[in-house]
Amino acid sequence: MEKVIFRKPPPPLDDLGMHDRNLTGWSAETDQSKFTPKFQSFAEAWKSWKFVICFAGHRLMIKKLGLKESQLKLHHVDRRSKNTNATVMNWIHWSILSAFFAGLTAILAKIGVTGVDSNLATAVRTSIILLFAWAIAFITSKPVAIFEFSARTWIFLILSGIATGLSWLCYFRALQLGDASRVAPVDKLSVVFVILLAALFLKEKMTIQHLVGGVLIVIGAVVLAWKNSKA
Repeated sequence: MEKVIFRKPPPPLDDLGMHDRNLTGWSAETDQSKFTPKFQSFAEAWKSWKFVICFAGHRLMIKKLGLKESQLKLHHVDRRSKNTNATVMNWIHWSILSAFFAGLTAILAKIGVTGVDSNLATAVRTSIILLFAWAIAFITSKPVAIFEFSARTWIFLILSGIATGLSWLCYFRALQLGDASRVAPVDKLSVVFVILLAALFLKEKMTIQHLVGGVLIVIGAVVLAWKNSKA
């Protein structure tokens, strides 16, 4: 009769592939001396080489693009400045500032034209604007560029100046005769005229949004300018 030999099963394996530490005489000193230095050396080597790899990849990208490092930095700074300017001050911010100063102009002009000729007051105001505008132009622009204007530019700038002058003469006269709180809303009907003239001469598309907004502006101007007989 064949003899059957029962063998003891091997001890369980832990996460590192080692036999059960309690069954194989494992100790903390053995584990630390055999395995920890290997992992530490690998981690230190990776920390050193990853910076080398990143730096090499960065240089290869710059070389492929044909850019020097200084040019790349200037490119990033220029893009960041452009994005900042576009974000900080866009057209809606300038429009709100324009509306604020226009409202301030109405109040100051109403006080200024009291007891004087409105046309003379407009001439004084225009002279101040002329000096102020040229001062801003000298600071922010190159005045010599005025000689590069085309004939078409000169014609339309002159016509625009005449239209502005006529608008100011009428506006100051209206302020002299009426209340500023009623004159200013009617003056803002210029928005409706701009929409209509832009569609007629500039071929800008007229949408439902423009139509509804123009109607609301007209209604608001009429409501604000309407004089209550009981007042």
